[in-house]
Amino acid sequence: MSEFRVSVSNSVSKLGKFIGSFNLPAGVTCNPDAPCFKGCYATKGRFQFSAVKNCHEQNLMAYRSDPKRFWNTLIVESGMYKYFRWFASGDIVDADFLKGIVVVAKRNPDTKYLAFTKQFGIVNEYLEHHRLPKNLTIVFSAWG
Repeated sequence: MSEFRVSVSNSVSKLGKFIGSFNLPAGVTCNPDAPCFKGCYATKGRFQFSAVKNCHEQNLMAYRSDPKRFWNTLIVESGMYKYFRWFASGDIVDADFLKGIVVVAKRNPDTKYLAFTKQFGIVNEYLEHHRLPKNLTIVFSAWG
């Protein structure tokens, strides 16, 4: 059995070193119907380094193996930042994952969360019945 580990990054060059980010493997968690699925930027460049790929894969394994522990870890880890971004790589896995993101945001009202997604169906279904916390912004990503 592999070690339980959730990786949060604070060294993304685009964001600066004081903004936390969380990522999952590209493709595996993405909407396969999205036009960007083939040729995705998150399957190139630094995303191909084995250390980066391993962290993203470990994050997904942690979610699938022990969701409660996974979310408790992210509540603590992401709460250390003023700003936190979900998904430079990967996307919302399922409806339960989105609910977890919402819980994390509610538990850390002083942290501003931003998520980019192409999982429009999952988010729209959630929004039919619920509101997002004020400190969580979800942006529907667009492509050409």
